[in-house]
Amino acid sequence: MTKVIGPALSLEARGKFGNTVQFQKTPEGYSLYKKHKPGDIVKKEASSEQINMRTIYNLIIARWQSLSDEEKNEYRDEVKSRGLQMSGWNLFYKYAQKDLKKYLEVQGLWLMNEIEGGYILDKSGNENNGELLPNYPTNAPELKESFKKKVGTSLYFNGDSQLVNCGVGQSLNPKEKNFTISFFLKLEGEVDETYLILRKKFGGTPYIGYAIYYHSDSQSIKVQLRGVGDGGTSTFGTDTKGFVNGKWFHFACVVNVAESKLKIYIRGIEESTIHDISGIGEIDSESIFYLSYTSYFLVGKFDIVQFHNRALEEGEIMNIANI
Repeated sequence: MTKVIGPALSLEARGKFGNTVQFQKTPEGYSLYKKHKPGDIVKKEASSEQINMRTIYNLIIARWQSLSDEEKNEYRDEVKSRGLQMSGWNLFYKYAQKDLKKYLEVQGLWLMNEIEGGYILDKSGNENNGELLPNYPTNAPELKESFKKKVGTSLYFNGDSQLVNCGVGQSLNPKEKNFTISFFLKLEGEVDETYLILRKKFGGTPYIGYAIYYHSDSQSIKVQLRGVGDGGTSTFGTDTKGFVNGKWFHFACVVNVAESKLKIYIRGIEESTIHDISGIGEIDSESIFYLSYTSYFLVGKFDIVQFHNRALEEGEIMNIANI
């Protein structure tokens, strides 16, 4: 768009013609113009940290929008009492960006935009950093394009023994508390193969913990839970089928201990089946939190993986799914 004040090519001209000709005045008062060939000016790509900040900003917005009016008013009242020149939202954002664990109650947050020393970093502040295995960088998950350019890259698994070890992580151990697991996923393998998506669960007795996987027989995503004193592993499947189609989708499972319910959301929409988890017991798992796992290695892409120690509401999940 042309934005020039004064006669063009005169000493009084100010502004520019697109990215080609720019008129300006130096601090010393001299008039000048700069000429660029089309294509000379290239927009700088956002850094991984800038992309992370943008994603975190959107997650904080989603959290703010989920607060009740009473909760929001606490921040508005603090602004008034302290005489601050900002809104209640701005104060909440200021606090939240410094302490995601407290204000988003997120205990694990993997944004998949950078690898440091063979690890994908946990941005929650809990340092549940994930080691890329089995042999970084020759054979390990790698960064590739994601579902939107603005969220940066995703983490790609090729199915060749590739997984991520995020450690035992007590912050990822819900015990008797509510919790939510959410992520974006693109399955790129075969329909008739089973894929372990994530797990924090022992492989043998007492087998306590949780796991999420794609099951080939039902072509659905399944959630497994087993708590202390539980007589067996409880498995809950999605109503939605046919995930192995090379398309991105958002998944969230919400465990509400007080209500003894497990809810599953696909693309931000709550599924019709609400699962009864009254017999599960306390989920106190000392096992490692993995993305992908032995024998059922994932083929596909992961992005924006989150573990919250609270039960997210439908509105917040929808906002995350539409990030």
